[in-house]
Amino acid sequence: MIERDRIIVTSGSFDPLSLEELNFLKKCRRRGDWLVVGIHSDWWMNWSQGGFVQSYNTRREILSNIRCVDEIFTFNDNDNLKVKPAFMAKGVQGAPVSLDLTTNVLINNKFEAGVGYRLGDSVSGLASFYVTPTLRIGYSYDYTLTNLRKFNSGSHEVFVLFDLGGNKDKDGSGKGYDKSPRFF
Repeated sequence: MIERDRIIVTSGSFDPLSLEELNFLKKCRRRGDWLVVGIHSDWWMNWSQGGFVQSYNTRREILSNIRCVDEIFTFNDNDNLKVKPAFMAKGVQGAPVSLDLTTNVLINNKFEAGVGYRLGDSVSGLASFYVTPTLRIGYSYDYTLTNLRKFNSGSHEVFVLFDLGGNKDKDGSGKGYDKSPRFF
C-alpha cells in the first residue's frame, strides 16, 4: 500500500452473503484501492439478530475468497468487551459540515464508557452502568473547543435510560429505540 491509496471500509453480517451484497462489495472496491470489510461475530449475530445461518468462520472464509476484498476484520469478538464506533456527518445549506466520531465500550454488560469528538467543536465523555437489565444511570461531560469556551467550562449531564420493553418485533426481538446507534 502506498500513501495515496484510497481505502474503503464497510461492514455487515453477510449472513448468508447475497448477490446484492456481493455487487455492493464490488462497487465499493471500484471506488477505492483497498477494500476492508468488517464482519460481525457470532456473539453479535445472536445479540442483534437472534442467531445466524452461517458461522463467523464460514462467513470469513467466503469473504476471504472474494477477489475484491483485501482485508477482513471482526466486530465484537468478545462477550465481555463490546466496542461500538460511530460516525455521523451532518450538512445544512449555509452552515459548515459537522462531523462526529464516537466510540463506546461495554464491559461485562454492566458498565459503559465512551468518548466523542465533533470536528473543531467539542470533545465529550460519558459513563453509565446498568442498575437493572432495564435501567441505566449515567453521566456525560461535553467540553467546547471553540471560542465559546471563554464563556463556559463545558456542560454536565446526568441521565437515566429506561427500556420499557414495548418496542418489540413480532418475534420478540427489540429493533427500535433499544438498539440505539449511540448506546448498547
